[in-house]
Amino acid sequence: MIDLIFKWQTLIGAVLGGMFALATALVVALTMRRREEVASGMVVVSDLTAVRIASEALNSLAEKENIGKKEFPLWFSDKLVSSHPKLSALFEASVARLMPVDVYLAAHLSLFQRIYSQIEIMLNKLSRDYSHFHEHGESLRPKEHMLADYRLITRHFSMVVEHSKCAEDIITKIILSNFSTWHRVRRIFFCMSQNEKKCKDILRKGSS
Repeated sequence: MIDLIFKWQTLIGAVLGGMFALATALVVALTMRRREEVASGMVVVSDLTAVRIASEALNSLAEKENIGKKEFPLWFSDKLVSSHPKLSALFEASVARLMPVDVYLAAHLSLFQRIYSQIEIMLNKLSRDYSHFHEHGESLRPKEHMLADYRLITRHFSMVVEHSKCAEDIITKIILSNFSTWHRVRRIFFCMSQNEKKCKDILRKGSS
């Protein structure tokens, strides 16, 4: 009888010890994952904020200089060619870590990356156009092509700013906030805020 009790005590102790070790491993894994999400969130928000602030600054400057609606695409694109926010080297990897966190966040970040990449391609083309004109005194491409790029850059930049604002809001709430768990549960099981609904509509319009 004593041997049986001893064996059961040993077995129970081993089971409890294994469960405790598993729980500890899970806590450590969750803590590490949380730290990685926070670090990635800070990198991404920093770059998104830089893009948004650049847009706000240029729009404010355009108002002060009384830039007309017709002249704005050329003026705006010209300013961006001279100086536009460069995404950090860690941006892409940080975005990849945040993608599984929230489906709406993943959509906004994916669209931001795609559209901003297109903007940078067009800005690089315009930069080459300007360099060629300064060196040779003639345009590298037809004027119509450059005007089309001006309009696309202006339109696309307003789109990346929209996705930037939405992504910033989500990251701030479900990753960087002290109440991140509550915000994740609220977004899934309860109601979204007006701003979150607006961002959802932006995604719906973008996919239509």
